[in-house]
Amino acid sequence: MGKQAMGLYAKNYSKRLDKNGYVLCSPMRPFVETRMMNVMNLHEMPFGYNAIVAIGIYSGYNQEDSVILNKAALDRGLFRSLYYTIYKDEEHRNVASGKEEKFAKPRR
Repeated sequence: MGKQAMGLYAKNYSKRLDKNGYVLCSPMRPFVETRMMNVMNLHEMPFGYNAIVAIGIYSGYNQEDSVILNKAALDRGLFRSLYYTIYKDEEHRNVASGKEEKFAKPRR
């Protein structure tokens, strides 16, 4: 699968039968909007996070090889996403034994 932007790719994503897809759990509306975003009503479907980042030197690492995140922000759900996929299977009958396969809720 190629790279896909996160966010809501369709308003009815939970009812669609797409093969797979990624959805952000709590996307935010951008701080700044363009005129074209207002014309296309893109504010109805937010598509990202408003993350405040700072790039600086910390203990000898630079911006190419270090990422420091706030654990509290991650615990609250920053960058949390869902992955949707579809699985398909069919019930079969074993001709030799005469037994049928059935889908059922597993017992605990």
